[in-house]
Parts: sequence; structure tokens; C-alpha cells
Amino acid sequence: MDDFHFNSAVKDIIRESRLIALETGYDYISTMHFFLADCRLNKTDSLRDFFFPNEADFHEAFRNSNSGVLNLDNLDPVLPLTKEAENCIRNSQVERNRYHQKLTIPAHLFLAAANDKTSVFSENSPTIELLYDKLVAFYQNKKVLEPEVFLKQSLLSRIKEALFR
Repeated sequence: MDDFHFNSAVKDIIRESRLIALETGYDYISTMHFFLADCRLNKTDSLRDFFFPNEADFHEAFRNSNSGVLNLDNLDPVLPLTKEAENCIRNSQVERNRYHQKLTIPAHLFLAAANDKTSVFSENSPTIELLYDKLVAFYQNKKVLEPEVFLKQSLLSRIKEALFR
């Protein structure tokens, strides 16, 4: 995964998502585990502020994410990523390039997940219309993404990118 130029925050999210998957009874890692890891780590630009107005809401969502009890005795120590999580990681590079940044940051990961309507992250955020656009605004407000970089991209290059994804 070194090819993806992850910053330390993304590496932390991926590491924490494995622990969360295990804690919540899953034998795989999905974008929902990335999201819960981001919220639990609660860094400055965490989506926890965006989705959960208070601590109790986050803890309730975390409890509701439990699938049951996983049998840890026969578990492979390496949890696989779901296809949508793999796509999210791959497409985070498109977001990184879109904003002309050297390292992949959590914003790129979650913008990629929001842009994929089949991701567990997107499917579990159905009440938020225009999720991608609202996340862009959230990250711009946090000064993680610069608005003019995206706007400077020509319309033609954005169309090409959308067509050849």
C-alpha cells in the first residue's frame, strides 16, 4: 500500500478499522469500518463532527454497527478488504490528484467512498443528499482542501475523469 502515498492519519484509520471490524464481529474491513475508525480516532478533521453532534450519538452508532460475536479462534490474522473498500482506496488517489496533493489524506478516502454509491459508507448515509458536495464543503471549512484547486480544473478534464473512472 506504499504506492498510495498515505499520510500517517490514513494509516492510523486503516489500522484502527481492523480493530473495529474485530470488535464489532466482522471478518472483513469495509468503508464503514474506515468511517468508524476515523470517528473513534477523532482527529481535527474527523467526520465525527460532521455526522455526530454529540458523544452519545457516536457511541450509539458504534453499538448499532455490531454484527454479533466473531469466533476469534479460527480467524485469519489478516482481515480482507471488501471490494468497495479496495475501490475506495484506489479512488482516493483520484481525489488526491484532483486536489494536487502529494499525500493521501482522510478527506480523499471519504470523498472516494462518498462518490461510490455502492460503498457501505454511502449506503449508510442515505439521508444526506449531495453527500460528496457536503463533504467537500466540510473539508474546505476545516482547511484540509483548498476550494480553488478543484474549481481551477477545466470542465473538460472533470468530464474525462468521470467517463474513464
